[in-house]
Amino acid sequence: MKSLDEVRAAVRNAVEEASAELIAIGEHIWKNPEPGYREVKTSAYLVEKLRALGLEVKTGLAMTGFRADIDTGRPGPTVAFLGEMDSLVLPNHPECDPVTGAAHACGHNCSAATLVGVATGLLKSGILDSLCGKIALIATPAEEMIEMSIAKN
Repeated sequence: MKSLDEVRAAVRNAVEEASAELIAIGEHIWKNPEPGYREVKTSAYLVEKLRALGLEVKTGLAMTGFRADIDTGRPGPTVAFLGEMDSLVLPNHPECDPVTGAAHACGHNCSAATLVGVATGLLKSGILDSLCGKIALIATPAEEMIEMSIAKN
């Protein structure tokens, strides 16, 4: 069992070692914005990244959402990390998608990329034996709720 300082340092080191990849994930999502309930490419991209880390991912939640759990194997609470995936439709944004007018003006590209960062920090640091309970990584679609009519389709 590692001390709290050792756990923190191990997670920080694992995330720092993967920082270029994690930044690239956020930039990829930035360049491919999708409005709520249409985050199909974003969801698939993130699922691929989490599966590459060895996680099982339950997809199709709330249309484009997903969930992956990291189980320590010991009883305890479940702590959830949420990653919002949707963009806004802002056709006047200087970096919006020229076809859809979508742009990540709220930073959801970073929020979504953080799910992979959390998984990377926990799984590559070797600290799971120092934790208990579960960590739920949940990607949430349509947090902005700007086009609720799509949810009915």
